[in-house]
Amino acid sequence: MFEIETSHEDRIIALRMSGLFTIDGARECAAAKEAAVDSLGPPYAHSTLLDVRDFRVQPQEIFAIFTNFVATTRHKSRKIAIVGADGTARMQFRRVAERDPLRDDMRLFTDVREARAWLQDRAG
Repeated sequence: MFEIETSHEDRIIALRMSGLFTIDGARECAAAKEAAVDSLGPPYAHSTLLDVRDFRVQPQEIFAIFTNFVATTRHKSRKIAIVGADGTARMQFRRVAERDPLRDDMRLFTDVREARAWLQDRAG
């Protein structure tokens, strides 16, 4: 399951993912994220707040869809803040965040407010 909120004011797309995904669900989530970016209009510059605190550990096949999406999306996020509780699901995302050269502008947080503040900071 996923929910997406788009803030046109600060150009942050908040994506909250929970539970277990199917292949179709993972693809639907990726398409919905792309549609949210499209709704911002040119120049499509945005940042992403990804809340995975209620996300379960995903099978590799499902997680590969998300990894591929981050690497190949048409409009890459300027920054990606991943908010997760301690646990195995967070470790899955840590592997993606630390994999070179996937992204160097991706950070992990345990607090949504800290994650949003980092996204809003243009200097960092």
